[in-house]
Amino acid sequence: MAIAFCDGCGASLTEQARYCGNCGKQTRLGRKTHRAKTRATHTHTKAAAAAITLLFVGPLLASTSVALTAEERYSAYWALCLINVAIITTAARMLGAGSLRASLGRQPTIGHLALAVGVAAASYGISYAYVELLSAAAAEPTEPEELVWRAVLAFALLPALVEEWLCRGVLWTALRPIAGKSITIFGTAVLFAFLHGLNGGFILELPHRFVGGLLLGWLRARTGSLAPCVLAHFLHNGLAILA
Repeated sequence: MAIAFCDGCGASLTEQARYCGNCGKQTRLGRKTHRAKTRATHTHTKAAAAAITLLFVGPLLASTSVALTAEERYSAYWALCLINVAIITTAARMLGAGSLRASLGRQPTIGHLALAVGVAAASYGISYAYVELLSAAAAEPTEPEELVWRAVLAFALLPALVEEWLCRGVLWTALRPIAGKSITIFGTAVLFAFLHGLNGGFILELPHRFVGGLLLGWLRARTGSLAPCVLAHFLHNGLAILA
């Protein structure tokens, strides 16, 4: 049923028409929809830009922490995680209500979690081979036995939760609608790589961390859930500590 007329040619329009079927001019509903989409795009862009900008705090901290003692590294990791939580909160507030929930994705299945184990094994294998290739494995300090679980908490569980919620959670939610799947996977992998420099290698850390980020991004895209990414990240870090 026609309820309006085109501003350009005067043709009758239906209620849901966004463009005039006669002359092609955009209707009032079409203009309103376009403005809403534009505002949403700007919001996602600003949130992504804010998160990306703040993420570079990580490399700055990393570049000054190469000579830290083991005890100081614990404090540095906790501080970096707190910074990442602040970034998550800032980006989520910019994205608006429901963004934190959206960043978690859908409920994972058993198959998704099983896939996460495979991704963790592949990621760890690539990292291990890369470090061996650089002949750096023998130089890694070992944790005293009484500090193993403390190391698992500080260097495996906490980073898995915070870094994944940041990269494959809130930042993923901001980038995905405006960048597409491939660019989102690539972009979050680059930023994920730059988050890792506290192990003393910094620039040398980037290649295998980037590959790990690609695998985790693929996992997020494949499962639509953040939980498998957290699990894969935790298993990777846990293997690196305990192996």
